[in-house]
Amino acid sequence: MRAGRLDRRITIERVTETVNAYGERERTWASAGKLWAALDMKQTKIKETEVGAQLLPMSEIVWRVRHSQFTQDITEKDRIVWRGRSYDILGIHMMGRGDDVMITTKLRDTNG
Repeated sequence: MRAGRLDRRITIERVTETVNAYGERERTWASAGKLWAALDMKQTKIKETEVGAQLLPMSEIVWRVRHSQFTQDITEKDRIVWRGRSYDILGIHMMGRGDDVMITTKLRDTNG
């Protein structure tokens, strides 16, 4: 992938669980690192997902990043943050000869 296409700065966040003073578990997101990424519009899709008794649209947003030691450690438990919005990671796939990584995400529900 040409470097000029990597025009969006994304943050990979990782969740940690801690126990508060009341013994309750709390989840906290912290930055694991930043990457230059391309938003792959050709791979981005709108699907329908069932929520309760309703079918609602769900956008799958696909990001492409360069393969590195850092990207090898990204999992579906992490999330991407871009422009103040969080995206849950649905899948991670190596592309071609392993030079690029395709990360499929969905926009995180604002309640979570």
